Amino acid sequence: MKKEKLYLRAELWHGNKIKDPYKLIQVFFETESITKIKTNFNQLLKHAFDDKYEIYTNPFESLKFFTMTNSLIRACFKILKKIDKYERKSESNDVLHSKYLVYASGLTYEQYLNPYLIIKHVFNEQSFSQIELDLEDIMEHTLGSYGSCPSEDICISFININRLLDACWLIFNREIYDEDV
Repeated sequence: MKKEKLYLRAELWHGNKIKDPYKLIQVFFETESITKIKTNFNQLLKHAFDDKYEIYTNPFESLKFFTMTNSLIRACFKILKKIDKYERKSESNDVLHSKYLVYASGLTYEQYLNPYLIIKHVFNEQSFSQIELDLEDIMEHTLGSYGSCPSEDICISFININRLLDACWLIFNREIYDEDV
Protein backbone atom coordinates (compact mmCIF):
# COMPACT_ATOMS: atom_id res chain seq x y z
CA MET A 1 0.00 0.00 0.00
CA LYS A 2 1.31 3.41 -0.94
CA LYS A 3 1.95 5.87 1.85
CA GLU A 4 -0.29 8.94 1.70
CA LYS A 5 1.69 12.18 1.63
CA LEU A 6 0.57 15.27 3.45
CA TYR A 7 1.40 18.39 1.49
CA LEU A 8 1.97 21.57 3.46
CA ARG A 9 0.66 23.83 0.67
CA ALA A 10 3.10 26.65 1.38
CA GLU A 11 3.36 27.57 -2.28
CA LEU A 12 -0.10 29.16 -2.05
CA TRP A 13 1.16 31.94 0.23
CA HIS A 14 4.95 31.68 0.22
CA GLY A 15 5.62 30.98 -3.44
CA ASN A 16 7.84 27.96 -2.78
CA LYS A 17 7.09 24.39 -1.86
CA ILE A 18 8.16 23.52 1.65
CA LYS A 19 8.34 19.88 2.75
CA ASP A 20 9.90 20.26 6.20
CA PRO A 21 7.38 21.27 8.91
CA TYR A 22 10.06 23.16 10.85
CA LYS A 23 11.01 25.19 7.80
CA LEU A 24 7.33 26.03 7.31
CA ILE A 25 7.03 27.16 10.94
CA GLN A 26 10.10 29.33 10.47
CA VAL A 27 8.76 30.94 7.28
CA PHE A 28 5.32 31.37 8.86
CA PHE A 29 6.60 33.40 11.81
CA GLU A 30 9.11 35.31 9.68
CA THR A 31 6.18 36.38 7.48
CA GLU A 32 3.82 37.50 10.27
CA SER A 33 4.13 38.24 13.98
CA ILE A 34 2.21 36.12 16.48
CA THR A 35 0.36 39.21 17.70
CA LYS A 36 -0.88 40.14 14.23
CA ILE A 37 -1.86 36.56 13.48
CA LYS A 38 -3.91 36.17 16.65
CA THR A 39 -5.53 39.60 16.27
CA ASN A 40 -6.55 38.82 12.68
CA PHE A 41 -7.84 35.38 13.64
CA ASN A 42 -9.98 36.84 16.44
CA GLN A 43 -11.38 39.51 14.12
CA LEU A 44 -12.18 37.00 11.40
CA LEU A 45 -14.02 34.69 13.79
CA LYS A 46 -16.05 37.59 15.19
CA HIS A 47 -16.92 38.66 11.64
CA ALA A 48 -17.92 35.09 10.74
CA PHE A 49 -20.54 35.16 13.52
CA ASP A 50 -21.61 38.77 13.06
CA ASP A 51 -21.07 40.45 9.70
CA LYS A 52 -21.65 43.84 11.34
CA TYR A 53 -18.30 43.39 13.09
CA GLU A 54 -15.73 45.17 10.96
CA ILE A 55 -12.53 43.44 9.93
CA TYR A 56 -9.45 45.46 9.10
CA THR A 57 -8.01 43.26 6.40
CA ASN A 58 -9.01 43.03 2.77
CA PRO A 59 -10.31 39.72 1.37
CA PHE A 60 -6.95 38.86 -0.19
CA GLU A 61 -5.14 39.26 3.16
CA SER A 62 -7.85 37.21 4.87
CA LEU A 63 -7.49 34.42 2.31
CA LYS A 64 -3.71 34.52 2.69
CA PHE A 65 -4.12 34.25 6.45
CA PHE A 66 -6.37 31.20 6.10
CA THR A 67 -4.01 29.44 3.70
CA MET A 68 -1.06 30.19 6.00
CA THR A 69 -2.96 28.85 9.01
CA ASN A 70 -4.02 25.75 7.08
CA SER A 71 -0.37 25.10 6.20
CA LEU A 72 0.60 25.48 9.84
CA ILE A 73 -2.07 22.98 10.94
CA ARG A 74 -0.75 20.55 8.35
CA ALA A 75 2.81 21.07 9.63
CA CYS A 76 1.65 20.32 13.18
CA PHE A 77 -0.06 17.14 12.02
CA LYS A 78 3.08 16.11 10.16
CA ILE A 79 5.11 16.68 13.34
CA LEU A 80 2.58 14.58 15.29
CA LYS A 81 3.15 11.65 12.92
CA LYS A 82 6.86 11.61 13.91
CA ILE A 83 6.56 13.14 17.37
CA ASP A 84 8.97 10.67 18.99
CA LYS A 85 11.67 11.88 16.61
CA TYR A 86 11.02 15.59 17.21
CA GLU A 87 9.90 15.96 20.81
CA ARG A 88 12.26 17.74 23.19
CA LYS A 89 11.44 19.29 26.51
CA SER A 90 13.05 22.54 27.63
CA GLU A 91 14.59 22.66 31.03
CA SER A 92 12.80 24.54 33.75
CA ASN A 93 14.52 27.51 35.35
CA ASP A 94 13.61 30.83 36.93
CA VAL A 95 14.19 32.82 33.74
CA LEU A 96 11.91 30.52 31.76
CA HIS A 97 9.28 30.68 34.50
CA SER A 98 9.22 34.48 34.53
CA LYS A 99 8.96 34.56 30.73
CA TYR A 100 6.22 31.93 30.90
CA LEU A 101 4.09 34.31 32.95
CA VAL A 102 4.35 36.87 30.14
CA TYR A 103 3.56 34.48 27.28
CA ALA A 104 1.22 32.05 29.05
CA SER A 105 -1.98 32.61 27.01
CA GLY A 106 -3.81 29.65 28.48
CA LEU A 107 -1.02 27.08 28.39
CA THR A 108 -0.04 25.03 31.40
CA TYR A 109 3.55 25.27 32.57
CA GLU A 110 4.18 21.70 31.36
CA GLN A 111 2.84 22.63 27.92
CA TYR A 112 5.02 25.71 27.93
CA LEU A 113 8.08 23.59 28.66
CA ASN A 114 7.07 20.98 26.09
CA PRO A 115 4.96 22.46 23.26
CA TYR A 116 4.68 19.01 21.67
CA LEU A 117 2.19 18.16 24.43
CA ILE A 118 -0.11 20.79 22.93
CA ILE A 119 0.07 19.17 19.50
CA LYS A 120 -0.70 15.76 21.00
CA HIS A 121 -3.59 17.15 23.04
CA VAL A 122 -5.16 19.07 20.16
CA PHE A 123 -5.16 16.12 17.77
CA ASN A 124 -6.41 13.77 20.51
CA GLU A 125 -9.28 16.16 21.14
CA GLN A 126 -10.13 16.80 17.49
CA SER A 127 -9.27 15.15 14.23
CA PHE A 128 -7.06 16.85 11.68
CA SER A 129 -9.87 16.84 9.11
CA GLN A 130 -12.34 18.41 11.57
CA ILE A 131 -9.97 21.28 12.32
CA GLU A 132 -9.41 21.85 8.59
CA LEU A 133 -13.17 21.77 7.89
CA ASP A 134 -13.88 24.23 10.69
CA LEU A 135 -11.16 26.57 9.43
CA GLU A 136 -12.74 26.43 5.97
CA ASP A 137 -16.15 27.13 7.57
CA ILE A 138 -14.76 30.23 9.28
CA MET A 139 -13.21 31.34 5.99
CA GLU A 140 -16.43 30.83 4.03
CA HIS A 141 -18.50 32.78 6.55
CA THR A 142 -15.90 35.54 6.73
CA LEU A 143 -15.45 36.05 3.00
CA GLY A 144 -18.98 35.18 1.86
CA SER A 145 -22.38 36.47 2.74
CA TYR A 146 -24.45 33.92 4.60
CA GLY A 147 -27.82 34.35 6.27
CA SER A 148 -26.84 32.05 9.12
CA CYS A 149 -23.92 31.85 11.50
CA PRO A 150 -21.37 29.06 11.33
CA SER A 151 -21.72 26.12 13.68
CA GLU A 152 -20.85 26.87 17.30
CA ASP A 153 -18.60 23.80 17.23
CA ILE A 154 -16.01 25.82 15.33
CA CYS A 155 -15.19 27.56 18.61
CA ILE A 156 -13.47 24.35 19.73
CA SER A 157 -11.36 24.43 16.58
CA PHE A 158 -10.70 28.15 17.11
CA ILE A 159 -9.30 27.41 20.59
CA ASN A 160 -7.28 24.46 19.29
CA ILE A 161 -5.86 26.48 16.40
CA ASN A 162 -4.80 29.16 18.87
CA ARG A 163 -3.10 26.45 20.93
CA LEU A 164 -1.31 25.18 17.83
CA LEU A 165 -0.21 28.74 17.06
CA ASP A 166 1.23 29.00 20.58
CA ALA A 167 2.96 25.64 20.27
CA CYS A 168 4.47 26.52 16.89
CA TRP A 169 5.58 29.92 18.15
CA LEU A 170 7.38 28.22 21.06
CA ILE A 171 8.91 25.63 18.72
CA PHE A 172 9.99 28.40 16.34
CA ASN A 173 11.78 30.25 19.11
CA ARG A 174 13.31 27.17 20.76
CA GLU A 175 14.05 24.67 18.02
CA ILE A 176 15.01 26.95 15.18
CA TYR A 177 16.70 29.78 17.01
CA ASP A 178 17.62 27.88 20.19
CA GLU A 179 16.31 30.71 22.36
CA ASP A 180 14.79 30.31 25.77
CA VAL A 181 11.48 32.06 25.31
